[in-house]
Amino acid sequence: MGKLVDWDEEIGGNKDRSSGKINWMKIESGKKHVFRPVGKPICYYRHALKVDGRWQRIIVDDPEENILKTKYDIDVQLRFAMNVIDREDKQLKLYEFPPTVYNELKKFKKYSKCEPGGMEGSDIALTRKGMALNTKYDIEPVDQTPFTNEEKEMIKSSLYKLTDIFKSTPEDQIEKILGMETSTTDASVVDKVREDSVVNEGPVDNFDEDLGF
Repeated sequence: MGKLVDWDEEIGGNKDRSSGKINWMKIESGKKHVFRPVGKPICYYRHALKVDGRWQRIIVDDPEENILKTKYDIDVQLRFAMNVIDREDKQLKLYEFPPTVYNELKKFKKYSKCEPGGMEGSDIALTRKGMALNTKYDIEPVDQTPFTNEEKEMIKSSLYKLTDIFKSTPEDQIEKILGMETSTTDASVVDKVREDSVVNEGPVDNFDEDLGF
């Protein structure tokens, strides 16, 4: 399963199991996006594939010792995710990002001495350029932005519980998902697998403790 990480951790190496209830932060190439990190990120190893036009995310604990690698010779990728407030529409969203973005955000903590997603954190401006292996990210802090009372209430009621969303995929579910990619599958079977992956989100009890207010 994924684990919450501190910004000063060294993580190396190189899930889309969308329930339909998650408001994802979508990054458009060439567009400047501004968001406010919320809390700590989570890191995990995943393989993403499309089934019937929809992304499925398979998550494993170990990048080498897993059924994807040992049985199907499929490599997984290291990814991160965290809660953010999208400044464009002021909504709380879930943002998934690669290690390159994580390492840039780490620098902000090193020099500011503040948690990027904590009370004294800052808005972040991000622009993605290029495609696939040529993708580059321009990232810079904007303004230091303590959470408003309104934002605190939104976060308390809507914060995504990362350890539930990015938990490891059971092996039998992995087999089903891979089978759906390569064969014609009854729609009811597809829906059942997706139903098994749904996470019902609710308020996070220890929000004040985690973020320091």
